[in-house]
Amino acid sequence: MIRLHELRTLKGLTQKQLAEKIGVMNYTIGNWEQGRVEPDIANLISLADAFECSVDYLIGRENEFGNIIINGDLSESEKECVGLFAALTDEKKRILLSVMRDMVSAEKTR
Repeated sequence: MIRLHELRTLKGLTQKQLAEKIGVMNYTIGNWEQGRVEPDIANLISLADAFECSVDYLIGRENEFGNIIINGDLSESEKECVGLFAALTDEKKRILLSVMRDMVSAEKTR
């Protein structure tokens, strides 16, 4: 699973806590994170619900804005930004986007 470990750690959950939250055995989470097995669609939906994201985001087909990723060649820092952004509340996302827009606008006027 592309983002499972990242989302779990951003939420501060252990494998056991996440397993209890979605109703699977804790070793199942480890197997998914290691890519040994893939979750079925019902478990993908449960995971997406637990992380408050789409299944497409969870499996790496969408970025934080809900757009399909055409070029997945993000740097490590860009991937980190995406993961951290996804963990924010909607209000904090709006604030951060506003600050980022201001910063980009200021760069353009230099």
